[in-house]
Amino acid sequence: MGASTQAKKVTKVTTTKKAIQVKKVTKTKKVVYLAEGITGKDAMKSIYSANNKHKQDFGTFSFCLRRALQFNEFEGIIAGFNVEEISNPKVLIPLRSEKNIGKEKFSVYEVLMLIKKYYQTK
Repeated sequence: MGASTQAKKVTKVTTTKKAIQVKKVTKTKKVVYLAEGITGKDAMKSIYSANNKHKQDFGTFSFCLRRALQFNEFEGIIAGFNVEEISNPKVLIPLRSEKNIGKEKFSVYEVLMLIKKYYQTK
């Protein structure tokens, strides 16, 4: 909802059978929220760019590890769980399964499984 208001004018038009009301809407000046010299198209390009950067980031090991630790509490599940032990990618990445070795992207599920595997083999 913006700060703009609309004025409505009603005009009666008579036809052979009955009167029809026609509404005319006049718009007032819109509130400008963009910086001077920036168009709506520029703003949308910026939004798309940020979204694409997020898509590139969300498949990285560090992003998935951070999210895995945020959503799953291993402290009560795995005996001797220590975040510092698993925060280094060199510890977990070699534990990837053969089908995932060639993949560039990670998932939260895969990282959680790698943590589980790490403590199983420790």
